[in-house]
Amino acid sequence: MPAQGRPAVPRFGLRQARGLPAAQLADRPGNRPGPGPGRGLRPSPFGPGRKRPGAAGPAGRKLMDRQITASTCCYCGVGCGVLIEHDGERILGVSGDPAHPANFGKLCSKGSTLHLTGDLAARALYPELRLGKGLARARSDWDSALDHAASVFAETIAEHGPDSVAFYISGQLLTEDYYAFNKLARALVGTNNIDSNSRLCMSSAVVGYKRSLGADAPPCSYEDLELSDCVMIVGSNMAYAHPILFRRLEEAKSRRPQMKIIVIDPRRTDTCDLADLHLAILPGTDVALFHGILHLLLWEDW
Repeated sequence: MPAQGRPAVPRFGLRQARGLPAAQLADRPGNRPGPGPGRGLRPSPFGPGRKRPGAAGPAGRKLMDRQITASTCCYCGVGCGVLIEHDGERILGVSGDPAHPANFGKLCSKGSTLHLTGDLAARALYPELRLGKGLARARSDWDSALDHAASVFAETIAEHGPDSVAFYISGQLLTEDYYAFNKLARALVGTNNIDSNSRLCMSSAVVGYKRSLGADAPPCSYEDLELSDCVMIVGSNMAYAHPILFRRLEEAKSRRPQMKIIVIDPRRTDTCDLADLHLAILPGTDVALFHGILHLLLWEDW
């Protein structure tokens, strides 16, 4: 959503897109060629070569009656820089930071709507209870809601034991919050049935990074990716999952057509449109493929 006082960019939703061929989608106003959410990427209104009104520093710049504060998008791991427009109390809009080395002013659909998450109208400001499947939710107070949750947990544990309950917690909690939840589950309730999105999303990746690369994260930069002779993307629809980084890869491929891109994925995704080779392997055969590649590297003394 554009900030107030800026020219509106034509909005085009996914529902309308489903009925149109790719050629028509590519010709939509404001779109750029290419697949995925990055299709509609556009430079920030404060793009390269454009003077920022009242720019005096990286944060707290005055824009008429507003301020602009530099920050980082909190969605995926690309780490795009954003400029948050606010009046000191409310967030009014978000645009890409053209000086940031990750995105150079570009934002995907997630980052460009980041300011909408601060809208109180869409937030739950009080608890609601539904005491039966056929009943509607009713507004409650915190004490009643917490007492109800505690009593249901207590009754279930008393009747079926501590392992009859489980906790699945967010991957966006603070370290202290994780500690408190683990103490609640393991020390108070007496169950090991607690997990989080962090394990589902990153635990296996961290182990793999540590064993193969010696560090718990890929020891490279985006510039290394852009300068690579060959990029292999495995099991990731990068065009949708990390559209800004995918756009950088797409631009690098345009500058250096000799760069080879290999996509290994049973699915035919939009990321495959950029690939020189798409290996649509059967699900579950990726380990066999990687073992074969390792065998070839050793056999050919690469």
